Amino acid sequence: MTLASYQLFFFDMTSILIFVNGVVIGSFSVFYCYIAFFNKIETKTDYVLKNMNTLIGSITGLISIITLINIIKYYWQ
Repeated sequence: MTLASYQLFFFDMTSILIFVNGVVIGSFSVFYCYIAFFNKIETKTDYVLKNMNTLIGSITGLISIITLINIIKYYWQ
């Protein structure tokens, strides 16, 4: 059984055009909101993008220091 067999869908030209128009308007609205949202946060992420190497280097350095401390504790206890 399908939804069409329960007569919940109508396959006349008017229903198809309304469905297609709804899909087009909905897709346009979602993509427009997506673009507007990422244009707003683009200026906020500018600082992070400029300093990405420093950020990654700091995290890597911190992890290497913690690993070195763990190695020293393991071998000298």
